[in-house]
Amino acid sequence: MTMDLQVGVKALIRDNDGRFLLLHRTEPLLDGSGMRWDIPGGKINANERLPDALQREVLKETGLALEGEPVLVAAQDIFIMGAGQHVVRLTYVARAKGFVRLGDEHQEYRWLKREGALGLPVDDYLRAVLESL
Repeated sequence: MTMDLQVGVKALIRDNDGRFLLLHRTEPLLDGSGMRWDIPGGKINANERLPDALQREVLKETGLALEGEPVLVAAQDIFIMGAGQHVVRLTYVARAKGFVRLGDEHQEYRWLKREGALGLPVDDYLRAVLESL
């Protein structure tokens, strides 16, 4: 089976109170798991540096601008067999400034402590990252 390879970046944005920004998707995930809570991020473009892709995706999905240097906390292989995709996801913990303004991909947001975030329906890969913190 031929698989398409995608590389993506995600940001666990943390505020000064130790809460993380979670976004509720407007469309179900490709793996068929239904509506999920997620974190901002997306695919990198060819010839795009990882920090630039992370900044672009966070700004597009949340209206926030990243501050300082994001810290890489996880690299994950995600195989979506039904869609023929292999996704390599790099997840960073980051700080951001501004006010949340959601794009079209998400319908709601919440700032939650780790335990609260783990109580939401999130994908297994985000759950693993949250549990590791």
